[in-house]
Amino acid sequence: MSLNNDHQNRLVKTVVQNTFWLALAEIISRGLKFLLFIYAARILGSYFYGVFSFAFSLAAILAIISDLGVFTTSVREFSKDKSLMKKSFGDILGLEFILSLIYFLILVGLSFLNYHDPSIKYVLVILGGYMALESLYQFFFAAFRAEQKMRYESITRILNVVITVICGFLLLTYKPSAINFSYAYITGSIVAIVYASYLYLKHFGSFKIHFNLSIYRKFLSLAWPLASVYIFYNLYHSLDSVVLGFYHLINQTGLYNAAYKIMDMAILPVILISASFFPHLSSYQKDDDFAQNGRQTFKLNWFWSIAIGLPIIATCILLAPQIIQLLYGPSYLSAAPVLQILMLTALVIYLSYPLFNLLIARGQQKLVFYISASGAVLNLVLNLILIPYWGFYVAAISTLIT
Repeated sequence: MSLNNDHQNRLVKTVVQNTFWLALAEIISRGLKFLLFIYAARILGSYFYGVFSFAFSLAAILAIISDLGVFTTSVREFSKDKSLMKKSFGDILGLEFILSLIYFLILVGLSFLNYHDPSIKYVLVILGGYMALESLYQFFFAAFRAEQKMRYESITRILNVVITVICGFLLLTYKPSAINFSYAYITGSIVAIVYASYLYLKHFGSFKIHFNLSIYRKFLSLAWPLASVYIFYNLYHSLDSVVLGFYHLINQTGLYNAAYKIMDMAILPVILISASFFPHLSSYQKDDDFAQNGRQTFKLNWFWSIAIGLPIIATCILLAPQIIQLLYGPSYLSAAPVLQILMLTALVIYLSYPLFNLLIARGQQKLVFYISASGAVLNLVLNLILIPYWGFYVAAISTLIT
């Protein structure tokens, strides 16, 4: 059965509004950070840009420890039961605090390892603090999304990125180093967590951080399959750079990440569209509701993702050398073939991302876990075996195969 006209009109209106706010935040956030990365790559050069990229990727792989899937589970559970948000927000925020602290302490421990470049350990600690704070302030977005108030998320993210980019450009201009570049990120996160707290207090009421073991057990039992999926996603996204760095291919790490940043921008539409549809897909918990409304909602999600994504991917593949030279300069031209391979990966993401979103919304986290686990193992094996021989080209091919 198809959606009735009134319901479909309300759905489209809400999704359009939420997509607009999410798109505004993502476009400004990713766009400004993309410009900052381009500037950093030019100022620092491929080697020191590689130092930053290696530390950032290592911190990102472990960042799931600071959330363990609690954010996405909270969006789904809060969307199903608004009263749960009012009762348990402070409890779950306490869980996020504990997880973020554990994550940061692990990053501090990793900083004592012997790295190829001594500045890596300092960058790692700073970025660990940044990602721990990110996890905390982004948890407020679970409440914003459940209440369909994506504009609050958008405003917070824009404020964060504006502070980060202003600090980043100033530090790179006057005191260029990978360490100083990292300080820009943690500064933006400090401002964002203060502002997100203010928005919640103003629009949703007060909250107190509690430590409730029964709530923790409930949410972690629901979230662990999602946590595993995000572990595998982080492996897909960052393992290549980490392996390149551990094999001391720091210069290639910089080149590889220059191409990867372009792919990250290219997949932005599918992330935005799917994020806007997710609360609606999560609300159709009964099979009858899903059969009547959920299937059509998913079809709209998939159609718009593919229709918008295909022209972007084709353009990047055909004009890869020109795009690399325009953005980064001739010294980065060897990254053009890597960009072309990564854009084929982007095509797979456009096809699969709405499907993964649907499975999670329907409570099929374990199925997503098994799919993602098999790919992550393959990616790890291919990178460890092949990168020492063929470097960053095979890193891109491994990601595509995965």
